[in-house]
Amino acid sequence: MTIKTKTTAFPVGEKLVKALVSALSEAGDYPHRSVTINFRDPDYSAERGGYRPVEIRISDIGEITYITEFTYFGQGAYAELAKATDFDFGERIYSNEYRSYPITDRGVEEFYRLWESNFCAYIEMGVFKVQISAEEFA
Repeated sequence: MTIKTKTTAFPVGEKLVKALVSALSEAGDYPHRSVTINFRDPDYSAERGGYRPVEIRISDIGEITYITEFTYFGQGAYAELAKATDFDFGERIYSNEYRSYPITDRGVEEFYRLWESNFCAYIEMGVFKVQISAEEFA
């Protein structure tokens, strides 16, 4: 699958694209199917912390639809995994745990670059287990 980066509100970095292509090629072929790539730190928990899980959806035509990072909110038995950071390129909205903004708002691209740089470093460190799921045809 070829990943298109010209359709996002701002450019997705080459390191991330290479990591996504690598994950997809290791998992098999997904021609003309939308896929969701999940990056999970198996040791991540509300009590111990760790590297936050990330979910990236790629459409059947190779466009990155969204990138979502999750975190635990609450403690103990009341801890709940929920969206912390969401770059929704399809809807052109950036959201964090406090509110949503147009993805073109000042500062969103700068924050995305920082976020992406950190995420790619975590991938290179090998902290994530990767799981890919493909959407079934209707």
